[in-house]
Amino acid sequence: MENDSAKSLPFISLGFLLMALLIGINCKGQSSCAYHQLVPNSTIADEGTRCLTTFRDQVYVCGSELDLTSGNLECYILEYDSCGVVQSRTDFPSPTNTLFTSMGVLSDSSLFITATIVDTTEGAPDTYLLEFNITDHSFDTMVHFDHWFDDRFQSAILVGSDIYIVGYGAPNDTSHMQSLVFKYNLLTKDSSFKYLDFGKYYYTNSILALSDSSGFIISGRYYDLGYFDSFCLFKVDTGLNLVWNREIPKQGYQAGGMSIEFPANTITTIGYTSIDPSETNTMLIQYDFDGTALRDTTVDYFPNTSEFLIFPAHSRTEQELIIAGGVDDSTRLGGFTSPNILVMSINEDLEMIWQHDYTLLDGRTHDYAVDFSLDSQGNIIIAGYILRFDSLRNDGVILKLDSTGCLPSCYVGIDDNSEEFDFRIWSNPTDGRLNVVASSNQTFQFEVKDLLGKLASSGEGRGHRIIDLSTLNSGVYFIQLKIQDKVWSRKIILDD
Repeated sequence: MENDSAKSLPFISLGFLLMALLIGINCKGQSSCAYHQLVPNSTIADEGTRCLTTFRDQVYVCGSELDLTSGNLECYILEYDSCGVVQSRTDFPSPTNTLFTSMGVLSDSSLFITATIVDTTEGAPDTYLLEFNITDHSFDTMVHFDHWFDDRFQSAILVGSDIYIVGYGAPNDTSHMQSLVFKYNLLTKDSSFKYLDFGKYYYTNSILALSDSSGFIISGRYYDLGYFDSFCLFKVDTGLNLVWNREIPKQGYQAGGMSIEFPANTITTIGYTSIDPSETNTMLIQYDFDGTALRDTTVDYFPNTSEFLIFPAHSRTEQELIIAGGVDDSTRLGGFTSPNILVMSINEDLEMIWQHDYTLLDGRTHDYAVDFSLDSQGNIIIAGYILRFDSLRNDGVILKLDSTGCLPSCYVGIDDNSEEFDFRIWSNPTDGRLNVVASSNQTFQFEVKDLLGKLASSGEGRGHRIIDLSTLNSGVYFIQLKIQDKVWSRKIILDD
């Protein structure tokens, strides 16, 4: 495949103005900016923004949109600075339908991308591993995998000089999908692959490198000649040999699962489970590295709504797991499921620390999170898309949140921000759960006192702490936060 340089963009100058209006002119301290915005010049998109990665305070986002003239699905890469201003757009020079499925940092000057490209002469997709040069905006093909019918690369990771890829495919001697694992060495250019056939329809979409270097966890979903899906995960070694396999059949519909190491030496697989679509709950399944079952838990984090937590997760610390996905609001469309973009944090005991969900456009829309990443400051950057019911079009969207999943509008209350200590509290007034966040993951002490100075609550936090005031009487209190010899105080209102 020949290199293709970035095309000039007539909308960039307008895009800069649009971004400035969306972000606000007070976008100071580049790494602290939070924003949400539609992808500029997005028309009728099939997948919206699909995958992203962060590198040196830049955000690279891949997406796809439908060309109404040719009828082809066309892919692009957008580069944003840390404050959400578009720096460049590069269109992939494929003449046929293309879908980028994953992206990561390859070197100081390039990214790797997995792609599915439909060959219209064959009617079946080919899979590619591409290199994207971030300096001259060119593409090179590292691997063109055209082996059997309907092979797809879904996710890839770089470990040392090897890129490991997971996906699925249907060899021509079988009638069902099998898990596909692929390995490519950057130094020797050698590649190897295996289909793992368990006699069922497997759709694997996540790969995790284990911290003890013993191999990889591959996870996704499967079904066995039936309508309902179930979780699956298995371990392969560095030679792509199967170590163990686990299938987790459940009653009802299952979807998942993204796997991550959390806490240490524990594999946590995330998805959702449902018998009644109006009562979808989060499913969290845990194993040790040897495949021993540790926990199989269904959690109803959001009573009276449905959760769709099947998207990527990141462990920022050993005590906090960040998950992006969706949660419905059945009141918005008269009882029809209408998911909002969701970001939430849970602890080692699978208890929720904080959560926020966002409806990014007013009206009849579905809001989807598809991929997300953490930048060097711990900010959360989400790629996704919005389906508008009024026009039946998808708009790509980029959402950058702070380290606690908040846009600036999250912080409502009385004197809830301090420039000097960079503390934030919300919500204020509070119904009994008061969130306190200190910048740079600092350790702080707190005391809550009533108007007479009587101590009502005290303790310590680091970075983020939820203070439970639900046992106190409603009224006015003062919270005192201390880091070393510096003290910060604010009035809080406890309301029933």
